[in-house]
Amino acid sequence: MDGVLKNLIHPVIRVMMRITALVYFQEVIIKGKENIPAGAPCILACNHPNSFLDALIITVHFKRPLFYLARGDAFKKPFGAKLLLFLNNIPMYRQEEGAEHLTRNRESFDYCLEVLKKGDSILIFTEGICENEWYLRPFRKGTARLAFEALKDNHLKDKPKVIPVAVNYSGWFGTGNKIYIEFLSPLKFSEMNVQKGLYLQKFNSELRNSLAQCCVSIDKNYDVKVQNTLAGFILKNLSGGTVKAMKSLRNFWYQEKAPYPDKYEKFVAFTGNGRVPYYCEKKVSLLIFFASLIIIPPAVFLNIIPYFICKYIAEKTTHRNVFYDSVFFGSLLIIGTLYLLCLTCVTIIISHSLFGIAVPLIAFFCAAFYENAKKNIYCFLTPKRQSETGAMLADIC
Repeated sequence: MDGVLKNLIHPVIRVMMRITALVYFQEVIIKGKENIPAGAPCILACNHPNSFLDALIITVHFKRPLFYLARGDAFKKPFGAKLLLFLNNIPMYRQEEGAEHLTRNRESFDYCLEVLKKGDSILIFTEGICENEWYLRPFRKGTARLAFEALKDNHLKDKPKVIPVAVNYSGWFGTGNKIYIEFLSPLKFSEMNVQKGLYLQKFNSELRNSLAQCCVSIDKNYDVKVQNTLAGFILKNLSGGTVKAMKSLRNFWYQEKAPYPDKYEKFVAFTGNGRVPYYCEKKVSLLIFFASLIIIPPAVFLNIIPYFICKYIAEKTTHRNVFYDSVFFGSLLIIGTLYLLCLTCVTIIISHSLFGIAVPLIAFFCAAFYENAKKNIYCFLTPKRQSETGAMLADIC
């Protein structure tokens, strides 16, 4: 029965998540889908900067059934455990959740092997914990152990492919950010040392080297405020944001070893704390400016109710911790969908015509382009700031 319900409900949830992502994010940038092997089970090894939201967005862009290794303490309550299991979550217990639970991980690993044998794939966050920061944290052994267990299994061996997945956000705590997801080349884990201890160490080393090439990660030995300003601004405003953000950070580290460069302090002072929220690499035309002006009023008027309800829920339930975006997105997924359905019914009844469906379509369209419209308006009205920002970026990227 669960299998039938999953086949009916999971595709609907995927569509709803894809639609919500169009509204929640300014842009979702996907790269490397050609690295996902057709027909082979995969172990997606991902960094973890934004709680459940990481898994939701990866799920939207991974076309096949996907299972998730999740924190064991999330399964404490019976109803929550049933819901998580229905949504393909598999509990994985950590030392800090109680040593008495660690033996239950054997059941979880056995279940993972069965999932892989069926040809399905598993998403695991290798860092084990989530923090809203541009920083690649130390890896746990869960991903390496799962790959090792698969390699030892006579039915699997090297059939599962380990795909590193790099996730980068331009910011946190609300709508309007960009997210970059890149599926990297599979690791050749079958060629590593078969002795377990050495294998786990070598696996994590290879995985870290792969993710470090595409994950924007600051060096906490240097000025964190400067690095965060650089990373956030470039990821949000420049094309090829991950590459340019990583290059600017490397330039900063190199310059930091010499006498401290004024250009980085000037950039932070000029753009930091929202003083320059947007930068356009190309000049905004008059036509785009007026089109953006038209988008803003209906975007606000038609969507203000669900937006503030969802924002209130996220604020009150998370107090702006690492779950804020996940709760905000999840609330918008449910409340936003119900709101559009209600708006559709009301406008059709009032207009006595199916043309009433135009109103919710306008609401959705304007919400999806709202952040870009704000960017276009700001950049058009501040040509001097745009020019000064561009000159600074040319010097630091």
